Amino acid sequence: MKLKTYEKVIALVFIVLMFLFVSFGLSYILKISANRKIEASKNRIELYSEIMLPDDTKEIFNYKDNTFTGLAGQYTIFELTEEPIELLNSEDFTNKYGFDYVKDENMEKIFISYLEMFHIHEEYYPDFYNEYRFASKNGVYIIYFKDSLKLYCLICGH
Repeated sequence: MKLKTYEKVIALVFIVLMFLFVSFGLSYILKISANRKIEASKNRIELYSEIMLPDDTKEIFNYKDNTFTGLAGQYTIFELTEEPIELLNSEDFTNKYGFDYVKDENMEKIFISYLEMFHIHEEYYPDFYNEYRFASKNGVYIIYFKDSLKLYCLICGH
């Protein structure tokens, strides 16, 4: 059976429209998937730490470990647009010494040991020479550096 010219044109238009639909649909799905992955890392930190992170976080690095059983470790760095006053005023970030910024060398050693275990490149390590505040809750460390407006979040895993 021979197709007439107008039938060929309709078939060609249909094929082009289907191609465009699939292309745009796929790019939309990939974009949603990437956004969900960013939200998932933040949601995981909030879930296990029971500490709500600021809304204006921009994920700049994320690593999630693999595990067959238990909780997978995760290391995520967020950049903020402004100081997270509400987070810092929460009881989780209020330290027992009454100072704004206190060095905790034991916490620093634990934090670095997990980054080494996860094989994180040193460029993504926090700079503990700068002032920081941190919270540690349920095996999750959240460290805030005022100078860089960054949150370094570590789920230790087990």
